[in-house]
Amino acid sequence: MSSTYELANELAFLMDIDEPTEEQEQQLDNLVMALPDKIEGCCKYLANIQPTIEGFKAEEKRLSDKRKVLENKVTRFKHYIQSSMEIAGMYDVEAGTFTVKLQQNPKSVKVIDETLIPIDYIVTSTSIDKKSLKEALKSGEVAGAILESSGLSLRIK
Repeated sequence: MSSTYELANELAFLMDIDEPTEEQEQQLDNLVMALPDKIEGCCKYLANIQPTIEGFKAEEKRLSDKRKVLENKVTRFKHYIQSSMEIAGMYDVEAGTFTVKLQQNPKSVKVIDETLIPIDYIVTSTSIDKKSLKEALKSGEVAGAILESSGLSLRIK
């Protein structure tokens, strides 16, 4: 049995023939009948695997939530250890097989007044509001932009 792709190509080939023979017309009729059955099979397959995909998504979310709980626990424990060491004034601790140290973080910049910062240190970025631009293009022309077709998309109902 031919694949949907092969059927579609053969159908397109036969439809391009200007004066088909009786045999080619019969073959064309058979293909026109066979292609919807093939497509139905493909759609049934897609409908069959969709619940599996949803199950995977649910499992990914469950595992992600579980991971976040453990990450939060790690953060809380590290904060607990750091607070305990700071309160005790201990910056270097030998704890069994572990060596735990508190060290000074590198200096970071804190901007107090943006208006006083020299222009050399200011970075700006621009972006285009495509949603508003699309609406404007629907009602008229806008220099530098056009509305174009973005192709076809498959809808299965």
